[in-house]
Amino acid sequence: MTEAYATAMDGQHSQQHLADSKCDSVQTTLRRPIREEESSSQQQQQQQQHQAMHNNSVFVHVAQGDRHSIGITANGQAYSWGKSNALGQLGRDCGDGGNSSSTTATSSTHQPQRAKQPAAIPNLPFAVRRAFVSQGGTDSKDSGHSAVVDASGTKLWMTGCDRWQQLGLGSAQGGSSGYTWKHGKLWQTQFTPSRYVVELMQKQQGGACSIRDVALGGDHTLVLSSNQRDVYAFGKGAEGQLGLTQKPYVSAPVKSTQLSVSASSNGNKIAALCAVDACSMTLRANGMIHKQVGKCPARGELAANLATGLGRCVAQAENEGLIDTSKSISKTNEAIKVTSPP
Repeated sequence: MTEAYATAMDGQHSQQHLADSKCDSVQTTLRRPIREEESSSQQQQQQQQHQAMHNNSVFVHVAQGDRHSIGITANGQAYSWGKSNALGQLGRDCGDGGNSSSTTATSSTHQPQRAKQPAAIPNLPFAVRRAFVSQGGTDSKDSGHSAVVDASGTKLWMTGCDRWQQLGLGSAQGGSSGYTWKHGKLWQTQFTPSRYVVELMQKQQGGACSIRDVALGGDHTLVLSSNQRDVYAFGKGAEGQLGLTQKPYVSAPVKSTQLSVSASSNGNKIAALCAVDACSMTLRANGMIHKQVGKCPARGELAANLATGLGRCVAQAENEGLIDTSKSISKTNEAIKVTSPP
């Protein structure tokens, strides 16, 4: 096991362990003494949250990012919390006031304390099976998006920053020109259907297919088809993170030629995805990196951040049964072979 791999996996033996520890933190927060200046409505909201957490004692799934997280209970209810909700990445109201209709993010009315307190995500018309949050970002004040998927793997809803069109709200026909933001708003404050990538998958694969995995980088999104061969990408692509022949500044949903594998690649299927900042990776069934594209630093602080993000991806994928690291013959340099492109 390399030092980098050990660093990435340290403290992340399983996603369930993350869920348990995060839930303990949630319950501790919700049980704190109520301050005198808090309104009765706030007290009632906290009591409702505590009751919901009591009824679903642990999150069965947790998507953990650098700045925000989403937990899912046994009945499919999603909760979100984080350092900020300035770009709507939590998918719920945190007292942002006029921000939801503005075209530029401001923090004058944002209440970060409400973002830090876990709360249920409203208006999702289905039980959530899995959640995903962005890892890394070119600018912590200008990045942050989230995604949820239902049990069938045919419904993908997203929220948060859409500056680079990483929410995939436009048709694949948009290509590198992307789409025009509705009302000029560069982000979404509530989860919104991202249906074009599913439609594209079903069109190209002849109907029956679903989403196997999703990965959110700093400013881009990856989606893996249930055929375990085709990877779709959208969002920022200037660093090559979309895995396309060209490096478009932005792109609507499109099949990634560099990350996907051919149907003739017997035994070479893609088990899971990982995206950290401007680096995109596909993982084998044993958790090893299969392919990588984009800006994937091998040294320094950015490399450490990449290792941390990769560790989260591996832990989450293993918890979902997508990979099994115990089948790895040797966790050597292949496990964390991260290099910068020429």
